[in-house]
Amino acid sequence: MNCEECARLESLFRESMVFADRAQTELRCYFLLHPQSYGVSDLAEYESLSKEEMRMVEDRNRAYRTLAAHRKAHS
Repeated sequence: MNCEECARLESLFRESMVFADRAQTELRCYFLLHPQSYGVSDLAEYESLSKEEMRMVEDRNRAYRTLAAHRKAHS
């Protein structure tokens, strides 16, 4: 049986997975749409997308670790 906190943390984890996937997809699209673009604006866009992807992946990992630690506390 899950407590309310488990349900909240599961929801946060699922949401963070979606956001991380979206950020990774945006970065993959950048690579597909800019195969030969190495201008200043292209590199700035890449840096922005890359940082966003890293931030979202870190959020996902943090959400998972928090959920896992909470569930472990039930044991």
